[in-house]
Amino acid sequence: MRKDDDLRQIGRWTGGPWPYVGVTGLLLVTLVGMLIFRPGAWSERTDLRLRPGVPEIVALGERLYGEQCATCHGPAAETNWDLSDRALFRATKDGTPGMSGFGGILSDAEIIAALSYIKAQWPDDIRARQDRINAAAEGE
Repeated sequence: MRKDDDLRQIGRWTGGPWPYVGVTGLLLVTLVGMLIFRPGAWSERTDLRLRPGVPEIVALGERLYGEQCATCHGPAAETNWDLSDRALFRATKDGTPGMSGFGGILSDAEIIAALSYIKAQWPDDIRARQDRINAAAEGE
């Protein structure tokens, strides 16, 4: 048998080049995913504004708040509103001297949802004040 015949036999046995293309594609997707979704990368690039006006996000946040936050912050979602959205996100993800971080428990999107629920509970004047804090923080 000639060498070309051997190669054709191997190609028939493995199903042609497609398994190699599939494995190569899988490796490529994995590597790109590791670069894009490395810990902290998402929050560094993503818009971290809270979404108190988006019902789906607030509903998810309400569930997460009940499961993860209400024990310490109470049913009224008591928190410090004198921080920007980004600062609230970082404090929730990384923790503060008085609170453990939730970065290993909740995804970034879940943290945003929980904080969006909290912000949705604030009176309009407090939300407006916190929006001004956000605007000032974005200008820095």
